Amino acid sequence: MLKLVKPSIDYKNQYIEMMKEWESTGEKIIPASIRKDYTNFTTMLKEFYNESNGIVPQGYVAATTLWAYDDETNKIVGAVNIRHTLNESLLKNGGHIRDGVRPSERRKGYATKMIQLALNECEKLGITKVLMVCYKDNIGSAKSIQKNGGILENEIVANDGKIEQRYWIYLENDITIRPIEEKDLVDVVTIQVTAWKTAYKGIIDKDYLDSMTVEEKLEKKKKDYLLNKCIVAELNNEIVGFCRYIDNNSFSPTLDTIHCELTAIYVKPELKYNGIGTKLFTYVINEFKQQNKSKMILWCLKENYNSRKFYEKMGGILSKEEVVNIGNKSYIEIAYEYDL
Repeated sequence: MLKLVKPSIDYKNQYIEMMKEWESTGEKIIPASIRKDYTNFTTMLKEFYNESNGIVPQGYVAATTLWAYDDETNKIVGAVNIRHTLNESLLKNGGHIRDGVRPSERRKGYATKMIQLALNECEKLGITKVLMVCYKDNIGSAKSIQKNGGILENEIVANDGKIEQRYWIYLENDITIRPIEEKDLVDVVTIQVTAWKTAYKGIIDKDYLDSMTVEEKLEKKKKDYLLNKCIVAELNNEIVGFCRYIDNNSFSPTLDTIHCELTAIYVKPELKYNGIGTKLFTYVINEFKQQNKSKMILWCLKENYNSRKFYEKMGGILSKEEVVNIGNKSYIEIAYEYDL
């Protein structure tokens, strides 16, 4: 099991072994906080202690360095450095968390787990909005940040001329679910159009996706959203997702055992993996249960594997498939049923 441990004499051999491996590659060692002279191990440990307690040079901030220790392999596989606060420089392109995995232990899922554990430490420090920064061409790092809820704010040019991406991770996801209001319509339709163009890229005909506009969808869907049951998810006063549902089987009239249907669920693509979809889905399930409904259905395109994973995780049982026309082409749609 992977865990973050405080620098300690107990891990001296494992730490030195990691550092020697890293140095032998000639790579830049990340995080920078572990680029210390470890030949005097006791002095190095004192430096880590001082940094975590705010005993730092002028212009620096208190920061805690932790080693990522895998107790199954008895190896230190990397390290994280957590800045307790951000100064102007760190706010631009440093961030709260810097993490690094030793060369021989990469592509094993350690980075994602290390960030998850580091976020737990941020919570202990009272940090509720965490900034992480990585180079745009470092696809692996970007994915690890995104899997931990990272939301891309912008891209900047770093001092070395390379493009850096700045991600925020919200540790207090105050997601509010409420009925849709007319003022939400533009946001809701924008999410739907963006989600289609993202999720169905390579699945649905490109010309059809390119032709979709918020203005066109808004006119078509205005009545639909306001007359049928629709809820929205708000995060920090921003609409980040929505769900539409009906308490009958009018969209699946040939299925007599179906009592209700979840007809649409969308989340801003950049905010996936933040629990928004789960909250929307759970809200609908609970409402149907209160109405004494016993079986719900939803449909999705067969090739939309990412959505299918979510629906299956929520307990859906694959029941049937049908051909559906979108634009001038036909696609296979599959149904998931849920016992309520």
